[in-house]
Amino acid sequence: MTERYKIAILIENFDKKGGSERRTYELVKKLKEWGHEITVFTHSWSEGLGDWGIRFIKVPMMRWPFRFMAPLTYAYFVNSIIKKNDFDIIHSQTRTYYQDVATLGGGCHRAWIDEGSSLKLLDPFHMAVLSIEKRQFQDGNYKRIIVNSGLSKKGILKFYPVPEERIRVVYNGVDSERFNPINREGYRKEIRSKHNLSDNDFVILYVGSGFKRKGVEYIIRAVGALGREFIEKNRIKALIVGKDRQWPYKRLAEKLGVDKAIHFIEYTKETEKYYAASDIFILPTFFDPFANVTIEAMASGIPVITTRKNGASEIIEDGVDGFIIDTPFEVDKIAERIKALLDSEIRNTMGIKARKMAEGFTWERMAEETLKVYHEIRASG
Repeated sequence: MTERYKIAILIENFDKKGGSERRTYELVKKLKEWGHEITVFTHSWSEGLGDWGIRFIKVPMMRWPFRFMAPLTYAYFVNSIIKKNDFDIIHSQTRTYYQDVATLGGGCHRAWIDEGSSLKLLDPFHMAVLSIEKRQFQDGNYKRIIVNSGLSKKGILKFYPVPEERIRVVYNGVDSERFNPINREGYRKEIRSKHNLSDNDFVILYVGSGFKRKGVEYIIRAVGALGREFIEKNRIKALIVGKDRQWPYKRLAEKLGVDKAIHFIEYTKETEKYYAASDIFILPTFFDPFANVTIEAMASGIPVITTRKNGASEIIEDGVDGFIIDTPFEVDKIAERIKALLDSEIRNTMGIKARKMAEGFTWERMAEETLKVYHEIRASG
């Protein structure tokens, strides 16, 4: 890492609020620590980040009166501004017209639509995003593409004529100090008391927004499949932590007769406390390029049940440090996995192995692998 680069980072908003934003934040932090010169081209950024010695250039972006204007105006203006500067590496963290490296934390947008509703293809916002994405993947507008899972890579190869050798899979990292099994000592009792849970309750956790896409319905149906008598006997509770419409899911829980076992909690920044208070984590998602909550739960020492449509499932060994099912519709399989994890010996063994696996995925590792991509580009001219 002796060579120092002058690097441009392109991102609409620079903070730690979302998965892509957190990854960019951690990358910039490491690159700066290693002595690289960083300029961030962004519309907004969190206060205090300039104290790192990072240069910020504000990029105009219009969100009003139409939503589709935001991605279009950012892509247009950043493309104009970037041409006035000289950089060793231009690294985009969003959809832009030109860059040396494009990192797609949210995956291929066309693949995301393919996993959902094709009606989105008629939405002006999605049409705008796809128009930028199509141009981004045109030969000559990029040198390398970084994705955070093989799932994302497959999506790009399915819809765009991108040579496979230009795509690099670099998995996300996790803060293994913040998300740590030792948190149980400090937070388990606090959170359980706060939500009227006893120490003997078996707590299932879900964290995230976008309840429909991430399969909250199927967590509730899986709990329902266990049966009320079994739920009461094993003191099963599910915590749904996140921001979304709750009433359709509360109504479903009532219909299935498991409403007393399902607790909805507004999203909190202190998610590490909820991992510490829980026994297992479930994310039966329909599509997630790499759900950070998966590796956060693993780092916290609790087993994860998720689907193959979660790119983070690629770091799980099924039946060893977690469970992987094919789709959220496999409610009976989810219920079977929950039953298996009621065994404290199985659960604890899996949790220990999950923690060990997560320890290998640091943000430093992510930054080092990204830097290797920079070296490739510089070496090839």
